[in-house]
Amino acid sequence: MSIIIDFTVTAMARHEILNNTLKSFSKNLKGINLKDCRLIINIDPLPPKIRRKNVIKIGRRYFGEVIYNLPSVANFTAACNWVWSNAETEFIFHVEDDWQLTTPISVPKVLRHFENNETLLQVILRAYRYRYETCSLSPSVMHKRFYSKLAGNLNTKLNPEIQLRGERFGLKMPRRGRPGISTKGLIVVYPRPSKRIVLKDLGRVWINRTKYRKTGAGKKARFITWETRK
Repeated sequence: MSIIIDFTVTAMARHEILNNTLKSFSKNLKGINLKDCRLIINIDPLPPKIRRKNVIKIGRRYFGEVIYNLPSVANFTAACNWVWSNAETEFIFHVEDDWQLTTPISVPKVLRHFENNETLLQVILRAYRYRYETCSLSPSVMHKRFYSKLAGNLNTKLNPEIQLRGERFGLKMPRRGRPGISTKGLIVVYPRPSKRIVLKDLGRVWINRTKYRKTGAGKKARFITWETRK
């Protein structure tokens, strides 16, 4: 029986980058057929004057159904609110548009972590070698008990990932830097116990090649969109 889950993607008008991302996930996610799944994608209007319909076309190349939103103003947090509000399946695969999956990953093995575990919120694919202390928005599988609490409830003036720290939204969530607070039972970093990285960040290369930078003068809490360098 095919595994059917919604894929939620926060994206910009960068169809070539999205194609690299979805191509790598289509190739390396095992035990699932993306054509059986639904893509829920928010496409922010950046860079300006780039046709966002090209991004939609890329989505339809890999998924059987594409639900999309084309907001007039770019806002990373609002994008998360929208995609999660439109998801329906028990699990979702959340992906930002600029990650390349470099290693075959078994989706059934990832989902197995949720079996008989009523506290697990998220299984995160390893993008970095450091210890993960909080939930993350790098590619991951989220349970509905997690994403449904977040959907539509994030403060759009603050970075979404910052808001995943501490006890919020009726969930007991990990708190970065708090002694005695453990992420055990709330998140799993996959694969484990290995620290083998399975993702490549395509966004950093894009930043270095363009005139854009994150808003907030380097303070992550203020990053909700991009601005041009002066």
